[in-house]
Amino acid sequence: WECRAPTNGWPAVCQVNYLKHRYVPKLGSVPTWEKLSCGKIAGEDVPTNRSNHAMVTCGEHILVFGGWSIDNMTPLSHCE
Repeated sequence: WECRAPTNGWPAVCQVNYLKHRYVPKLGSVPTWEKLSCGKIAGEDVPTNRSNHAMVTCGEHILVFGGWSIDNMTPLSHCE
């Protein structure tokens, strides 16, 4: 899963409307979650070279999440 920024950007998260004694988020002010599928399959040359990532093992599989590409300028967000 990947958390996507609100349509109006992260500062919009603090924007709410007060409606009938409760706070309701304004349109475009709520982050959304997007389900990701693994971009690589077994037998490929993975993971992509990266730094500052997270990794977990599950049985004989290794899943690598996030980090920065070898140029330290490109964020890597998909699972491999």
